Amino acid sequence: MPHTATGHLPGRQVHKFGGSSLADPNCYRRVAGLIEQESDPRALIVVSAAGKTTNRLLQVLELSEAGDDAVVAAIQGLRAYQLALIEGVLDGPARQALSLQLMEDIDTIAGVLKKNYDRHERNGILANGEVWSARLLAALLTERGNQASWLDARRFLSAEEGALARVNEALSREKLREVLAGTGEQRVVVTGFIAADNEGRTLLLGRNGSDYSATLLGALAEAESTAIWSDVAGVYSADPRCVKDAKLLERLSLAEANELARLGAPVLHSRTLQPLLHKYHYILGCRMRWLDQRQFRH
Repeated sequence: MPHTATGHLPGRQVHKFGGSSLADPNCYRRVAGLIEQESDPRALIVVSAAGKTTNRLLQVLELSEAGDDAVVAAIQGLRAYQLALIEGVLDGPARQALSLQLMEDIDTIAGVLKKNYDRHERNGILANGEVWSARLLAALLTERGNQASWLDARRFLSAEEGALARVNEALSREKLREVLAGTGEQRVVVTGFIAADNEGRTLLLGRNGSDYSATLLGALAEAESTAIWSDVAGVYSADPRCVKDAKLLERLSLAEANELARLGAPVLHSRTLQPLLHKYHYILGCRMRWLDQRQFRH
């Protein structure tokens, strides 16, 4: 189906994968296979930073700010982990290209650390995890014969700084339509967690920001579904560790989900649910999906 001038493609889906789903090369391959099986060829795929990458970047910043010489080893460990992902995931020419890009990114991080950087530059360093994930997953999908590209959310997701970044949905929707109008018929892997202010400076959406990015993207793109894949069994009626008869829920209204989030359910966050309120009445089933590292199930 040809894309429209507005960038809206009827039937477009959003799928989101968290950091533990991308923790090693085998995880990347499983996710790529799942995307091929379960998503539309025009799907938007939102990703978090692989494994503990964001924590590693935070450690680099904290060591640098403390003047601790251990920052050198921390940067080397970060680089080694990301290089191992690239080399373990890719076989073709993209392997060298992404390795070189990674080395440039690491050099840029080291350069920023040598000066008095501001909070936006600090945010920019933390944004690298999502960029690396999106770039690598798009390259893997392409290597497997799919039409795919990656998209930095800072190109369309406009926000204002605050305790939590406040997204300008009207402006973001307009920018997203312009960006998608140029992508054609392909899957687009999008960075979660990050946005930009009106000067193009990096803003962060906070912890669990990638889930929020996914539901927000679904609303902005007028997607028919938003699927959040996780490596837990699902949402139960109560904590199964405390309540023996807790039941795995197959269908959950947004009102019920909001109540569970209010009560602190770790797989649901009220901010994540907000963009869905005007579009969906129910989540789970086709709206939220679950995977584990041994086999996919949903």
